[in-house]
Amino acid sequence: MKNIWTLTSFEFKRTLTSKMLLVYTLIFTAMYVLTGILFHVYGADSTVVAGYGQSFPVEMLQSSLTFTAVFIAIYVGEVLIQERNNGTIKFVLLRSVSRFQYYL
Repeated sequence: MKNIWTLTSFEFKRTLTSKMLLVYTLIFTAMYVLTGILFHVYGADSTVVAGYGQSFPVEMLQSSLTFTAVFIAIYVGEVLIQERNNGTIKFVLLRSVSRFQYYL
């Protein structure tokens, strides 16, 4: 269990210092600032998207969830490619660690 905690904390620190996270944060912040500005300028009555009947902030919330899901998929893919290129996944799987523990 100690090894799993060490690995998780290492990956968490690596995630926080990633350039991808910085780009994601900047885009996500810009989206929300833009939403706030548009909502403030046009008011609650004028921010309804024509044809859908949903307000602009609701549309932005839905698109941000999609954007976050795509970011997570890209980041996980990048981590797996790095592990494969570095050979760390082969090294870990050669040890007496169950696949379930590795998955966790």
